[in-house]
Amino acid sequence: MSATAPVPLTLTARERRAVEALVDGVVAPVAPLPPVARTDAVDAFAAALAAGPAANRAALRAAVVLLDARGGRLLGRGERRPLHALSAPDREAALARAARHRVWGPVLEGLRGVLHLAYYGDAGVLAGLGYDADAVLARARGTVAA
Repeated sequence: MSATAPVPLTLTARERRAVEALVDGVVAPVAPLPPVARTDAVDAFAAALAAGPAANRAALRAAVVLLDARGGRLLGRGERRPLHALSAPDREAALARAARHRVWGPVLEGLRGVLHLAYYGDAGVLAGLGYDADAVLARARGTVAA
């Protein structure tokens, strides 16, 4: 059996905005880490979806769009704005409330790991945390050569 590379997945503009808002709300990066918009987190999320089974891909895409659409309503103030249109503090509050909800909580928990991996896998984020990928590769090459 041969391994094949996953087919690249193209997210719609709506999905891209939703993923960016979710990563920003879940990870909530602060300086010196870069904002989500300056990372490859959205593309990494799409790559993770592409690598997974079709059923998972469909479920995660639906979850992202639905959470974004419910954004303002999750605040409990009757707002109808999507998650990506909320301010950062409101976005974090909406997601905190969603995490406690009987339906949205498990959905968000399922997304949380992928969203963190998408953000923290970015080379700039890793460098900001002190991780030197080139040094790790050099050490690995030295170990293999020995």
